[in-house]
Amino acid sequence: MADPAGGEDEHTRFMSSSAIEWTTKPVTGFLQVCNEPILCSEEDEDVQLERRGDLLAPLKVNKWSRKLWAAVLAEFLGMTIFEIYGGNAPNSVAAYGNGITLGILVYITANVSGGHLNPAVTFATCLTGHTSWAKGGLYVIAQVLGGIFGSLLGAVLIPWVHVGGGNSMPGCFTHEGGVTITMGQLFLWELIMTFVLVSTVYAVAVTKPGHGNIGPLAVGFSLFASAFIGGQFTGAALNPARVLGPAIVFHCYWNSAFVYVFGELFGGLLAAVIVLPLYGFGQFGSLLDTRICGSLGIKIPEKHQHRFVLARDNDMEMGSLQEQPHSPVPPRPPKPTLASLADRPHPPPQAYRAQPDPWRVGAQI
Repeated sequence: MADPAGGEDEHTRFMSSSAIEWTTKPVTGFLQVCNEPILCSEEDEDVQLERRGDLLAPLKVNKWSRKLWAAVLAEFLGMTIFEIYGGNAPNSVAAYGNGITLGILVYITANVSGGHLNPAVTFATCLTGHTSWAKGGLYVIAQVLGGIFGSLLGAVLIPWVHVGGGNSMPGCFTHEGGVTITMGQLFLWELIMTFVLVSTVYAVAVTKPGHGNIGPLAVGFSLFASAFIGGQFTGAALNPARVLGPAIVFHCYWNSAFVYVFGELFGGLLAAVIVLPLYGFGQFGSLLDTRICGSLGIKIPEKHQHRFVLARDNDMEMGSLQEQPHSPVPPRPPKPTLASLADRPHPPPQAYRAQPDPWRVGAQI
């Protein structure tokens, strides 16, 4: 007869060992990651550098590496903090608060994700090929979600702020708060200010030689300058995620939200168009560069030809952008049959020669 007390002791020991295992498993996993740091690991590229036979290859992720996930998470968390700090700064010092916060956050995230923290910056760098479209799309999603999550945290942290509170909630941008302007003027103000911000990012961080460790500080100063001048007219958003986050959470100023967004995206587009003649396409090319150059008959410099391959042939590199004729495919040899194998001449058999025993030879030595 089984001892019930012994059974209870065995069950208790099993439960305690399981609890210890479940408790220590996250700790051991964390220590393992610490022993193999994400940013120091030599992982494969997470996006396609060349487009071999696939026009949409820049839209595809080659490998969901830890570096890619860390970069996306950095954009999400950076945008969340930016929304909390910048969206709740007092109006009298909003330019200072937003500029300093952006500079600090770019310093924090630059080594992980490049410190975009702005869909307009990501959109521009995708157009010029300095960011792949696959990674850029993930960045934009993370940035918009970060703006939404930051607004939700603002509703938790501030007593009088609540979800769906309308136009009086903090972080909402409007062109009717200070000096009232028209929608067209709102569009132009956001376009110009975003152009200044994105151009600064290119000058200090994206293109070479750059300006080293003062790059994030210059980006923060560019936001400060724009907010100091244009804040009285538009609130100086300069960031689609900063506009959409509060608009979605607090339901505020939907009538002008997309004017902000389109003005900021066009500002990034204008900066990209001006940067291209100065620095050219980045390492990822662009979805547009091959087709535009091909339609205009523009020859690609030899040092950039590795990026351009024919969309219909996986193995044919493009010297120039003129289509090259296909080489004829050689016919396949017929499959061998039993009769053909029997008729094939065979070498004459060789006389058998005894092979030395390696163990015995070793013993004799």
